[in-house]
Amino acid sequence: MASSGGTNSADVTDIERIALSSFLCTKVRTFRPSYPRIVQLFHDGWGTLDPANFVETNRWTWAATSNIRKCDKEGEIEVTVGSEKMRFKCKHYSPLLYNFLKRKYLSEPNPPSSSNFSCTRVTRTGAGVPTTLACLPHGLAEVNPGLSSPSSAEARIIQTYPYHTIEACGFLTDDPTGLTVKVHGRYRLFLTGRRSDLAAEIKRNAEATGVEFKVGTGVTKQQHLTDRANLGKDQGEPIASIDVIKPSPRRPASTGSRRTVVVTQSSLLEVDPVTGLCVSLRPLTHVYAIVRPWSSPSSLTVEYLDGSSRSYSCRVRDDLGSSLLDACLTAGNSDVAVTDAVSDGLRLIPRGVKEARENKSGLKAFFGSDGVEVWHLKRLGKLCLARVSCSPSASSSSLFSPSGLCVPECAAAARAFNANVTPEGVDPALDKRVVKDALAPVVALLKALADVRAGDSADAYSPKQQEEAERAAAAILQSAYRVCKCVFGFQIFLECSGCVDAFAGLLDAREEFVRFWAVRVLQVMVECPFSPRNKEQEFVNKQVLLAPPNIRRTLVGIIVGEDQ
Repeated sequence: MASSGGTNSADVTDIERIALSSFLCTKVRTFRPSYPRIVQLFHDGWGTLDPANFVETNRWTWAATSNIRKCDKEGEIEVTVGSEKMRFKCKHYSPLLYNFLKRKYLSEPNPPSSSNFSCTRVTRTGAGVPTTLACLPHGLAEVNPGLSSPSSAEARIIQTYPYHTIEACGFLTDDPTGLTVKVHGRYRLFLTGRRSDLAAEIKRNAEATGVEFKVGTGVTKQQHLTDRANLGKDQGEPIASIDVIKPSPRRPASTGSRRTVVVTQSSLLEVDPVTGLCVSLRPLTHVYAIVRPWSSPSSLTVEYLDGSSRSYSCRVRDDLGSSLLDACLTAGNSDVAVTDAVSDGLRLIPRGVKEARENKSGLKAFFGSDGVEVWHLKRLGKLCLARVSCSPSASSSSLFSPSGLCVPECAAAARAFNANVTPEGVDPALDKRVVKDALAPVVALLKALADVRAGDSADAYSPKQQEEAERAAAAILQSAYRVCKCVFGFQIFLECSGCVDAFAGLLDAREEFVRFWAVRVLQVMVECPFSPRNKEQEFVNKQVLLAPPNIRRTLVGIIVGEDQ
């Protein structure tokens, strides 16, 4: 059932927390003007938001959604709810259609039957494993063997290859049952007596989602096995090798698969520690973000530009994360982000797609004269301003209620901003008024959060309150980092009330991730990030930020590894 009307800031926060994916679209109407909408997909349904104010305009359940298809007109999809057929136009419509079809399929208690093919999956060692391939609406899936369809409650999809990630399908030249599927630069080999039918079904479903079906080069089975065995051997000496547990649906006991993650100068490899063979290889230039969630101190997720992600469990996740970050930066991937939240559901355009700053005509329909980054920045500034005064007397006492920290909407807005703006920062020529109106309340809130310190006195904050404040500060610091890399952000930051005190408190935070981002912001402020360098402002920043003895002592402690 559709719902319309406004939502308050708490509702907006809830929407952001549970959205699985978001897309900028235009709702197409035949006899009336079309208008912009943000389409968001959830576990239980989907909805539209007005990009002017992020107010939810409609919400539907998946049960009420009966049909989703690609339109004949390029870039448009049609969604049927009851008797109403709605059309949405999206520049990146293939990921939109994929996510629509995926969420609809997974929501069905009894999904529609699909074309299933009994196969043998050939492993990297050459062994054969019985499996079943199902051509689902959104991708090619491996399902539990012995089940005619993944429709029962016990059935579980083992692996899905979205059609838009399948680079090519090829045939073995010496075995009429062999079909290869290339995903992420590596071929998977399946043997089936219905090879032609399987290839035809993949082609039909892929083209139905707007994806071109490509035929790969034919090889012999031995050539395939040789190429598979040599995968990763030409990637040079490892920079780091760390043992991890990789969550895997192939391990029903939730034990995961044991892997060794190897970081080289050009690639991230997963190696089977038993056989020594490379399981996967991803170029470092394809890494989009390194995510260290607060919810699990041993988990690390690597997001890639193609929309895929890989998660690992590791006792030394920060060692793995720092090695991967250093390698990415050395390989020229300066856009890689280090963050505490996945980008899915927050980013409005696909990973790796940048907003064209020199030509924003296509985005004016969504955000007026603003682009995506400016719109998110203004929203962050307004929410921070509403939470804490920008006066020198601003206090952290107003940040808490009996139920906990009162800034979740600010942290959520910061994470949305971070997901839509790469670490290279906002447009260097961003308007001064926009920067100042946002940066002043952001710094004021950071100062108030930095003042939350646990103590033994009766009126002191609790360790839990300090933890909550520091985790919110980590997200907002990442936003400040991106803003300070523009001309006026670099100039105005020190003019913001409480700036130096905020730095002193955040550099001395208990959470290592907060200290990491405080140091990164400090680095930007003492080393001009744009060209030509503003040497005069850089000199002033150094004198102001590095002069306080407490900041110098804290920085030395961080360098030598003293506990905070």
